Amino acid sequence: PGLTEEYVVCALNALSGDGGDPAADERLHARVDGLLDGCAGPLGLPYLLVLWSVVAGPRPAANERALAHAGEDPWARALLDMGLAYQKQYAGEADGSRELVSRALKGFRAAGDRWGMANCLDLLGLHAQLRGQGAHALELLDEGLVHVRELAAPEETSDLLRSRATVLLGLDPGRADEAAAGFGQALELARGAGAADKVAGARRGLGDAARLSG
Repeated sequence: PGLTEEYVVCALNALSGDGGDPAADERLHARVDGLLDGCAGPLGLPYLLVLWSVVAGPRPAANERALAHAGEDPWARALLDMGLAYQKQYAGEADGSRELVSRALKGFRAAGDRWGMANCLDLLGLHAQLRGQGAHALELLDEGLVHVRELAAPEETSDLLRSRATVLLGLDPGRADEAAAGFGQALELARGAGAADKVAGARRGLGDAARLSG
């Protein structure tokens, strides 16, 4: 009693690994979902919102619950804005996504959270690229890389290096060798972190760079 959030942290850590028993994972997932439903007010451990989103993935139906769990905590609100920005992006609502992630970036800057800033800058870089502002996209991604390198965060650094290399290819195919170097660095970091999806993304980028360089 009184340790519900601490229990959820442990359960989410278990679910983030490969338990080898899908049925047991499904039961634990449902258990966590039920416990979070029972948390009526703001969470004492707001970073649970991050852990849950990683384990459960985007769940628009749970947005209202997440807002209640965030309460008025500035960092938690910035986190939710970032998550909602990605939901808008995946739904094809670019303007709404850009507005939310810009607000999230301000919140993370105010909180001094470099991880949050870097993730926002990654998405803002994508928006800039899609609007034909490749040079500005590189500026945003370069700032993000400063933050994640200060944190020595290999997966996030891999993400930003891959994003930067992708922008380079779109901006100037003549810089394919430079882009390939970025994809190569992203690949090594992802491989070292055991992030198979990021390894695949970096390999795809290397293939694109090779194709464009002939």
